Amino acid sequence: MGQFRISTESINPIKRIKNEARRRITKVIGPEWKQQNILAHAAELHLKETRGVITTAESAELQAILGMWSWVKSVRTASDTLEAGPPTDYRDDQHWPVAPSN
Repeated sequence: MGQFRISTESINPIKRIKNEARRRITKVIGPEWKQQNILAHAAELHLKETRGVITTAESAELQAILGMWSWVKSVRTASDTLEAGPPTDYRDDQHWPVAPSN
């Protein structure tokens, strides 16, 4: 017999929008543990950069991470905007920044 999943989507529109933002970020960047690893690695690379010992490849990697971070901030900004006046179609891509290509 198959398993049934009961939708636990919140009735609160702001929470639904926040969950959609989280879903989009996780889809592009990965689960929270991976996001934490990326942030830790970015901190290491930044430290190397400030000490003047970063390689060209590491510098490019840091710039790529900063580009991802810029996109995450734009998703959060879009979420804040949607939360101020929640549309019924908050999941529609037109409300969200385009995900970066990998």
